[in-house]
Amino acid sequence: MGKNRQKYIPGIDGLRAIAVLAVILFHMDLLPFWQGGFTGVDVFFVISGYVISKSLAGRSGLKLGSYILGFYNRRLTRILPALLVMLLVTALASTLFIPSSWLSGSIDNTGLSAFFGYSNFNLALNNEHYFSPRVDFNPFLHTWSLGVEEQFYLLFPLIFFIQLKINGKGKTDKKGPRGEILYYGILIILAAASVIISAIESCGEAKNAYYLLPGRFWELAAGALLFQLHSRGILVPKQKISSNLLIIIGMVTVTAGFLLADRGSFPFPWALLPVAGSVLLISGALETDKGIPFTQKILSSPVLTYIGKISYSLYLWHWPVSVLFRWTFGFETVLAKGLYIALTFLMAVVSYHFIENPVRGNVFLKQQKSWKIVAASLSVVVVIFFTAWFIMASKSELSLSVTRNTYIWHSGRYWNDGPEKPVTEDPGILGRKLFALGDSHAAAYRTMLNIVSKELGIDVYEYEQGDGAVAGLLKPMNERAAAHYKNALQEISGLARPGDVVFLASLRMPEFGDQFEPVNIDAVVKEYFGEAAVLNRKAALEEAGTIVRELANTGVYVVMEAPLPVLFAPPYRCSDWFNRMNPIGANGLTVSRDFLIRIRRPVMESISALAGTYENFYVWDPFPVLCTDEIFSAYDQKGDPVFWDGDHLSGNGNRILVPSFREFLADLWGKPPGSIK
Repeated sequence: MGKNRQKYIPGIDGLRAIAVLAVILFHMDLLPFWQGGFTGVDVFFVISGYVISKSLAGRSGLKLGSYILGFYNRRLTRILPALLVMLLVTALASTLFIPSSWLSGSIDNTGLSAFFGYSNFNLALNNEHYFSPRVDFNPFLHTWSLGVEEQFYLLFPLIFFIQLKINGKGKTDKKGPRGEILYYGILIILAAASVIISAIESCGEAKNAYYLLPGRFWELAAGALLFQLHSRGILVPKQKISSNLLIIIGMVTVTAGFLLADRGSFPFPWALLPVAGSVLLISGALETDKGIPFTQKILSSPVLTYIGKISYSLYLWHWPVSVLFRWTFGFETVLAKGLYIALTFLMAVVSYHFIENPVRGNVFLKQQKSWKIVAASLSVVVVIFFTAWFIMASKSELSLSVTRNTYIWHSGRYWNDGPEKPVTEDPGILGRKLFALGDSHAAAYRTMLNIVSKELGIDVYEYEQGDGAVAGLLKPMNERAAAHYKNALQEISGLARPGDVVFLASLRMPEFGDQFEPVNIDAVVKEYFGEAAVLNRKAALEEAGTIVRELANTGVYVVMEAPLPVLFAPPYRCSDWFNRMNPIGANGLTVSRDFLIRIRRPVMESISALAGTYENFYVWDPFPVLCTDEIFSAYDQKGDPVFWDGDHLSGNGNRILVPSFREFLADLWGKPPGSIK
């Protein structure tokens, strides 16, 4: 296999093409049977392990420093230029076209961490699984695989160097060169450990198994071990029939992964299919002594090899382009998917011919010492990193979205909201405490609570947790919500004094306006009035009674927010010139008042039951303040948003409710309504 050690293998580029096309097709979500196309990344991992070994071979004469620096010189000039351009352009495009939302922090953190090769850690620690619908809206998600490879580069060259140096001394035993024995031993032990980690984490810590190197090392090691086998003449086809069989069986195995891979058991065991298939395909792609087999001709055809050559740039651009489509005019139609393919290939061709190749083939750079290239590359990374950070930090100035006006759109504590001094001197009000308890909808009241706390001179304590509805009245609390309530109750019991208020704010209406995909309104309504939902509401009412009783026992007033209106679409996703046509807004931004009253009636009946049972239980109803006409709109008469998404208030919506909530509290604490101005 010595003659093949440094020789270009066209079939590997053909395999790269198959891998990247499989990934692109999967993300287009066009073919219902193509559910495992994401395993194209696993094919890339095997190729990477093989090609890296190939590039490291034959450098035994170098000292460790020169060896390592030379490796990083080649890797950095290969991967950095196109990657940095993609990251910078994507950072700018995201700032311009993606509305500032609760996803913004995750998007920005993923993009910035990608500059230094650890976005996979960021995703594993702070995000949902790769197959969650929400990650489809992070334009930097795909950099996780680059992070895995870059972390592999930190470890693998040293292992390979051990083999080269010991082999170079000519020391052998009965089993062959000691360097190879040591190399195989280290690599096999690490790969075996990685398989075990992958198997364990795939069942429990699925995010870690998917995103992090320990659960993926074995895939790259498979390529590295394959190269060593080829170097010793093992798995190298001698005849055309052997090559044909390897390629056909390998292609069937890889395709089985594309079609059958189970997302719920990944990467282990389902990554075995693309890894095994890649090993066979790479072996079948090697040159034989008997001419070129017909399968090799297909795998190394000009079209496939060209796509393989631009596959790195294709991979870099395919994901941010699709995500920006999702955020703007949508990615659901055949026209959108066609435009996506055209734009992705255009960006890849430009990247390959005008960024990748010019840098990699630059004569001046090739003449420089490796340490200079490494130092210069890292300096460029730092400069572009801070440029991207500055762009992201300037979203309010650069964004083309109307949501850049966070004062109107976002609910938060703004310093210029409310008076400098309380508007009342009543000692029965000043110094009171209000405890806001609930899910994300409690957090959506921050603007209103901030203003009211300044106006009345009261202290506000917030206990909010996503998916942590307390006395939501739609269904009993889940485990997370129950723990949230238990912790809040313990703290409130220690802080509250008689007459303070616990404000229970949670979503008490069905979700009709999902942020990530259009909702079937009729299906939601049918389910809401179905037998299972009725039983859930009955159980939730009993649970709410216990909660009200426990809170009231601390001496506080328990105030429950009656159901707010809801929308059929999220305004922040479809209020700009570049996203108004997005299918997410297909159900419209207006809802009939009669429809809303009908939908909230079951919960209002539960609230009435609670009010008739518990003396210290009170109800504040924002619905009549917000829904004054026969048609409820996402925007007020001035054209400002009332809601941020389908069921969370905007900053403007909060300010509309301030007088109502302020007067409600004043009345509760003994002041007649209207006496505080």
